[in-house]
Amino acid sequence: MYWITASRLTRLIGLCAAAALCCLSMPANAQLQRAAQSIDISVAIGFQQRVQLDKWTPITVTVRNAGPAVTGYLEVLAEDSRERNEYQTRYRQAVELTKGAQKRFQFTVYISRIAQPLHIRVVTGAGQVAEQIIDLRSKLTQQRFIVVLARDVNLDYLNDQQEHRAQVVYPLPSFLPTHWQGYDGVEAVVLHRYALRELTPRQYAALQKWIASGGTLLISGGYDTAILRTPRIAQLLPTRVIGTQQLPPPSPLHNALGERQHSLVLAEPLGIAKVDDADAYTVHHLDNIPLVLRRKYGQGAVILLTFDLASNPFPTWPGMRSFMIRMLHLSAIKPIALAQRRASSVAPAPLLTQLTGQRAFDYPGHATIIAFVAFYLVVLALFAHQRDGRSFYGRYLIAFAVPIAFALGAIVLFHRVLFPQSPTLAAVTVIEPLADSAFARLKLRLRVHSTLAQPLAIDYGGATPALRAVSVPVPNKQRNKTDEDTTVATWIFEQGTQSSARPLTPQTYTVYSAEGTDIVNFSVRSSFRRTDDAAVEFHNSSGRNITQLWAITRRDVFALGAVADGQTINAPLTQVTGMPRERYAWRDAVQDANAGSDLPVAAIEAILRGEFGAQFGRGSDTDTSVLLIGFTTNPWTVHTESPWDRIDLTMMVWRIQQHGDQP
Repeated sequence: MYWITASRLTRLIGLCAAAALCCLSMPANAQLQRAAQSIDISVAIGFQQRVQLDKWTPITVTVRNAGPAVTGYLEVLAEDSRERNEYQTRYRQAVELTKGAQKRFQFTVYISRIAQPLHIRVVTGAGQVAEQIIDLRSKLTQQRFIVVLARDVNLDYLNDQQEHRAQVVYPLPSFLPTHWQGYDGVEAVVLHRYALRELTPRQYAALQKWIASGGTLLISGGYDTAILRTPRIAQLLPTRVIGTQQLPPPSPLHNALGERQHSLVLAEPLGIAKVDDADAYTVHHLDNIPLVLRRKYGQGAVILLTFDLASNPFPTWPGMRSFMIRMLHLSAIKPIALAQRRASSVAPAPLLTQLTGQRAFDYPGHATIIAFVAFYLVVLALFAHQRDGRSFYGRYLIAFAVPIAFALGAIVLFHRVLFPQSPTLAAVTVIEPLADSAFARLKLRLRVHSTLAQPLAIDYGGATPALRAVSVPVPNKQRNKTDEDTTVATWIFEQGTQSSARPLTPQTYTVYSAEGTDIVNFSVRSSFRRTDDAAVEFHNSSGRNITQLWAITRRDVFALGAVADGQTINAPLTQVTGMPRERYAWRDAVQDANAGSDLPVAAIEAILRGEFGAQFGRGSDTDTSVLLIGFTTNPWTVHTESPWDRIDLTMMVWRIQQHGDQP
């Protein structure tokens, strides 16, 4: 067998191995091909397939499976950028489809650039089985949406391409957002003969939270009041609907509605809804009969028209457009320069750096360096002591053994003793109660610092903010201290029934940062009476204890103590309990009151000056408000696979006006 040489044998073995690999991969490839042919993806993005830049956008994905069962995840890949850094944000939901099944999923995705398309794909353990690519450039709009939920009404007269940039859309209820931030690009929602029964509990909660965050809901009434008495509508109305009544002709409605330029005189009786105890909410009335009622709902508003805006004579009235623009508060749009938009989208992160003591950038720390030097000196002393009296071979052995022992000891000290073993999670949460509602705005800033290589998965609940990655300043110690580089990572955010976040490829000793906003249940009431015996009344029904409550007025800082859940305090603001701000800085006041505690005063001051700079200032002599600051537990609950080092700071910050009762 002279023809069997070593090189030929090597090539033969390689060919056999390649053939075996091909045979093994053929079933998997065939399975992927069958799955790809049987999976169908359809996408509804935004409202009427339109998206807005730098806005959260609802994306509804329908997946149909005509082939064998599929188990994996559905993923939306969104390209993102911050100046010279580019990265991806991935949004995921678990998917499990049997043969012939069809499921609908909704994501809330932040659109920060349109140069790159969205990638929506289904991935299993064997790989990607289906994908759809969405070109965002053809879907970009600068219009503000007016969402109309109605059976038979046409509000297209509100469409405006110039001054107000409004676009009326009529979405199907099943495609409405399941997260309140999906309404980010919506200016107002109009309900006409629609009872909200078709909305899921998540969709209804999203609508409520969006109104509390600053949205406007307009509800059209009329002679048929059955829909206005349904539980979901009645919960939002300014007051209770108790029946119907008629406006007799010839009633001059244009004067009553504030539209004197366009005459509107009734030619026949008009049936409207009759409401109870409407004095506090009435905006327009005719002979003490309420026509328009308005209720503050957090930072938003709910408006009730007691008449039917789709019934005669309103559809043909020339003043209807200007009337609706006033009701919906559609102010004229001012153009925003691109440079301003980019600057506003970059979130600085010095606050978390102060909270963590910059530990993320200081490895190795001073204690580690001191221990390293001490260990090195001990090894040198041991080597010098053992050198005398030894044979040549003994000294030769020690010369090699000591460096090896030193290296092994240094590795143990660095990686197992002196260096932290678990990641560090720092979360700064600011809770702003929204007056006239049972909600509060929750602003979350999250920083994760990894140590050794490990998974960095974070499962969270309670509050479910739609998180997005932000850049992290990394000081460049080779240059001036004011010069900073920024680093950003690709995050995977799991949405749906289970919420989680994790970096795509975690690395050792790396900082990952994200932020988000949510609307949470947090009910408190407060009032401020500024007289000779000034006092603050505060009622806590948030479901959480407030461990420390502070009141900051124009000149003084007052410690009000702890307020348990369900407790009401009426605290006088006197110089005995207060500290004058002219000679007593906020930092000193908190530091003295919390002597011996680990309260991060610098981080608290950074929150107040960063988030509430104008409010936290000294104020003018005519300022008649008070800033309430309290510390409580975080509504954002976190679960990790293994114990992590936690740094958590949760503050309630609320500005109230003099004599301003705020339920």
